[in-house]
Amino acid sequence: RFSQVQRVGAIPITANAKIDGFALALTGTLPLTQKFDLFAKVGAYASNIKASAVGGGVNVSNTEHKTDWTGGIGAKYNFSKNFAVRVEAERYALGNSNGNADLFSIGVQYKF
Repeated sequence: RFSQVQRVGAIPITANAKIDGFALALTGTLPLTQKFDLFAKVGAYASNIKASAVGGGVNVSNTEHKTDWTGGIGAKYNFSKNFAVRVEAERYALGNSNGNADLFSIGVQYKF
């Protein structure tokens, strides 16, 4: 959830946005050594975006539902059988002329 208040002259404008969704992907792993793996994934995501703005007596809102493809690549270093660190780059297609959303992350993985 995002919220922002700005002034345009003497008029305060409040903008809000809420984005939620989920993704489902297939992942393939290429073990290079006992400690180091490369992986790639491809799948689809679904999202809901609700946005609104209020200012100067005017209220504007929009809701968008989207389904498109997602994919990513990454590397994993296995410190032990149960503990690893991952570095990953993911791309979410936004469709048409909206471009893409890119996500870069570092994570810790623990196997139970």
